[in-house]
Formats: sequence, C-alpha cells, structure tokens
Amino acid sequence: MHDGTGDGLRVNSGKNIQFYDNTIYKLGHDGLFAIGCQNVEAWNNRITCRTNSGLRDWNSNGVKFHDNVIDSFYHWSAGGPGIQIEKSTGGVVNDVEVYRNTIYSTYGPGIWMIAYGDPYTEEEAKNVRIHHNTFYNTGTNPSIDWVGGIVASGFYNTLIENNVFDGVYHAAIVHLTPAGIGNSASPSGAANVASHAGAVNYVRVGYDDMSPADVTKLAPAGYDSMSLAGATNLAPAGNGYTTTVRNK
Repeated sequence: MHDGTGDGLRVNSGKNIQFYDNTIYKLGHDGLFAIGCQNVEAWNNRITCRTNSGLRDWNSNGVKFHDNVIDSFYHWSAGGPGIQIEKSTGGVVNDVEVYRNTIYSTYGPGIWMIAYGDPYTEEEAKNVRIHHNTFYNTGTNPSIDWVGGIVASGFYNTLIENNVFDGVYHAAIVHLTPAGIGNSASPSGAANVASHAGAVNYVRVGYDDMSPADVTKLAPAGYDSMSLAGATNLAPAGNGYTTTVRNK
C-alpha cells in the first residue's frame, strides 16, 4: 500500500484483527487504525508514515504491536508518531503490549500514549507494557514540544523496560500532555506513567568516546537534551526506575 489518501486498514468495532506482512509507504492517514476493537495484533509490517501514525489503537483492547519496522521522513507532511495508543471518552484501554519494534526518524514521537476526555477510572486506562523496542532519531519535528522516544500521559501502571533509545530528540521518555488535547486526568488526580522497580532502559549516546558531559551536543538547538545527572528523571518522580546512559 503506498501513496494513498486514507488509512491502509481502518476497522471499527471489530474482533480478532490480524495485520501482518504489509509494506506501507506514505499513506494519507494511519497504516492500521483500530477503533473500539478487541484482540488486535500487528506484526512484521514495514511502514513509512505520512500525515499520521504507522499503527494506531483508539479505544481498542487486547492489543499487541510487535516486530514491526516504522519510520518517517523530515517534512511538514511527515506525520506524527510511529505508534499511537489512544483512549478517549467511553473507551477502555487496559491491555496493550508493544514489543520488539524498531522505530526511527519519525517526525513525531516514536510512541505516543494519550488518554483524555471525560473523567475516567484507573481501570479504563492502564496496563500498557512497552519493552524490547529500539528507538533512534525519533521526534524530528521542530514545531512541537511533544517529541521524544515515548511521550505519555493519562495512563496508569505503564511498564517501560528493556528498550534502547539512541539519539532521540527531546528525551527518551516524556510525561507530557500536548496543549489543546484537553483533560487527561482521572477523578482521583493526574494519571501517571509508572516504571517497574528494576526496569532498565538504555539510552545510548551517538558517538564513540563521548563522555556523559557531552551528551547535550547530540540535540539540535531548541531541544532539551539528556544529561547524565538527569538520567534518573526519565520517569515521573516516585517511581522505581533505573536508566543507564552509556557510550557506544
């Protein structure tokens, strides 16, 4: 599928969706757009995004996105995140796993998680696990601040572990609600991204023999960059989270 003006596959209120072995190039919206579905699996797809995301879950549950390669290109039409996990009013998103994907050079974040709309309970937006993915050079859009490896808000009990982030823009993991999205808080207060105690993600600097003090040189002017002192702050304070910054 290539150079289209809409989605590669859009499914509304479906069940047992399998999306695999596809080559998707510069479509007009999402490669896969699953809306209010149950049991969605996407794997072994090669996707170059344009306009929106490669794989998108909107109010779908029982979702597995794995073993995909997703990228984009540097242009205003290049789209948003590689993978988008979205919960809005009335939806339940509490069983999602994203693993063994390679996501690189996306115009937006590598993965964007966002829950918003009317107040909701913890049970309606939780238990997203993101593990064993590789992110590099994600978030190249200079016009927005919600870029990085993973940008998340509004979900409870998110587990992010055993990922590699290499040369991502802004930061590896960002807890941020973009302006204009609306409410992303539950009745009991702002939902949090929680990383499991002992989970390790590796943030690799991009040049040989670079000292941790030189990590700031990797990001272009106008972007926040990660220093060694800030490495433990990749997840919100209060969560048990270990991150290692190391040279190649």
